[in-house]
Amino acid sequence: MNKTVYLISTPAGDIETGHLKGAKAISLVFLRDYLIRHGISSEIIDGDADHLNNDGIISRLLEKNANIVGFTSYTTTRFITYDAIRKLKIAIPDCKIIVGGRHFSSLAEEALENLLEVDYVVRGEGEVSLFELSNAILRSNNVDKIEGITYRNNGSIISTPDRPLEDNLDDIYYDYRKMTKEDISVTTMRLLNTKRFAVMAGRGCPYGCVFCTLKATKARFRSIDDVMNEIEHKIKVTGVKSLSFSDSTLTANKEFIEKLCKEIIRRNLNIKWSCYSRVDINAELLDLMKSAGLVSVDVALESGSPRVLKIIRKKINVDQLTAFVKKCFFDDIRINVFVLLGHPDEREVDAEMTYELIYRLREYISSVSLNVTKVFPDAALDAIARERGVIPKDFSWFEPYEDKNANMINEGHGFRNKNTLPHYIEYLSVKYINDIMRRIHDLQLYHFYTYSMLKVVTGSMWRTTLCDWHSEGVCKKLRRLKRVIVVLVSIMKTYVIRVNRP
Repeated sequence: MNKTVYLISTPAGDIETGHLKGAKAISLVFLRDYLIRHGISSEIIDGDADHLNNDGIISRLLEKNANIVGFTSYTTTRFITYDAIRKLKIAIPDCKIIVGGRHFSSLAEEALENLLEVDYVVRGEGEVSLFELSNAILRSNNVDKIEGITYRNNGSIISTPDRPLEDNLDDIYYDYRKMTKEDISVTTMRLLNTKRFAVMAGRGCPYGCVFCTLKATKARFRSIDDVMNEIEHKIKVTGVKSLSFSDSTLTANKEFIEKLCKEIIRRNLNIKWSCYSRVDINAELLDLMKSAGLVSVDVALESGSPRVLKIIRKKINVDQLTAFVKKCFFDDIRINVFVLLGHPDEREVDAEMTYELIYRLREYISSVSLNVTKVFPDAALDAIARERGVIPKDFSWFEPYEDKNANMINEGHGFRNKNTLPHYIEYLSVKYINDIMRRIHDLQLYHFYTYSMLKVVTGSMWRTTLCDWHSEGVCKKLRRLKRVIVVLVSIMKTYVIRVNRP
């Protein structure tokens, strides 16, 4: 009997999603390392990272004669995962199939009702539950005492009590000390050509916005020493001194971020970093973050309408955003703002307030990420959408579905396979959404993007091109010149498009 637990992330297609080509899905890395540390062999097969389609994944599992296989899935790519599960059960009928992650956690009973091939659902944060479940399967023990799972028993679907959240994250975090250069995903920021790696300092979000897939839980963080040791290890291995914190809200706990920044300064790391942040932090804390190396911050505005902000339970106001954005600008911190159109009860007057706020702050904002609100099964918006008729009351996340609005909304970027998600279209028409998105896109293209490129040309890239010229070889000189030419041509193109736009 093969005692290895195989963890699968099915391929998601050709548009960017939660993890990058060449890097294993981070959620599976947590699970694999926890299983291995506790004596259970485990391997990851990632469709995107390993360049495998579903058939390729099944072939690999057949070669390994797999007995226990766990699947995770994004809601956007659920149908690809359902297909892989069905194919696996046909190929290896005796294989025990476990599913987990946010999508399946929120639909545990429905998953077992609709996917007869699935044997178990692991709900919530899965490290401990998956270990106990895998151990029970390998030893042929009962699973009824394992917290946080849903399974079948004599024709009935049984859900055990939820597992309490783990507070000591150091114990369940993956073992970064064993990571080699090949294990660490180093990405390059376009435009600035800066390499960086990612670090996750904690878990949980206490705010509970209605559209968000993050359940409202207390924010928990690793120990400061553990986070700092990971950063130092990755710097040593990669030689890269820029990083991004991938936490949904690094500043959710003000005491933690203050201690983290002071430790970065104390260790004299001289790093540059970016993060997601709330706008309701004080100026003193932002100054400390800047002193510790903060160069870029992402914030979620979502709406410029005070009424809508209350409806979606954002727990911020426009004045806080304005003060935060201006403070970042004058401190030379790049500010990226996330905006959503199509909130519950949002009218055109509310959307216009969003546009006007962005326009008013256009001198201070570096970029705007714009999308239309979509319904997810693990967000409070799912129940709201059913109640208001945005989606049918009996809408199924397992029946074939394609949103008729998806191809008519010119988002330009965003979720992979977005047509498998219902857009939240209540009072704003598709025509109006496209119109206001075009106007915001104009701001993005003709102001933010062009301004950023000009800063690059006149800033660090231009200076290093001149200052380092005498000490570099011909090939590197040519690469530098090419970068400058590409940026200058891009600037010219944006203005040509602007002049000739109908």
